[in-house]
Amino acid sequence: ATMCDGGGERLVAGVDFNWTTGRTSYGMDWGLECDDFRQSMVNSSFFVGAFLGLLVSSLIFDQVGRKYGTLGAGVVGAMVMGSAIFINDYNLLLANRAILGFFQFIH
Repeated sequence: ATMCDGGGERLVAGVDFNWTTGRTSYGMDWGLECDDFRQSMVNSSFFVGAFLGLLVSSLIFDQVGRKYGTLGAGVVGAMVMGSAIFINDYNLLLANRAILGFFQFIH
């Protein structure tokens, strides 16, 4: 049996089992450990953003040039990645991953 079996009952960290690291993950905090669809949406949103970034990159490069377009995308992408530590909601995580994907694939 896995922690997702058992008639819809979820295991509770700290009650049903103890973490060895003393910390939980956002997957456990937001109930994603047994929800395959919501788990896959986190990765899918990144690649949707990446696809859009690849499409838009040529327009950006035409306006500001390849060097400054890539540099700007890298700086903004780093800021978006750094902002991920403040995310406390699943929908914000999806938006953050899509924006991150957009700026990571402008090159």
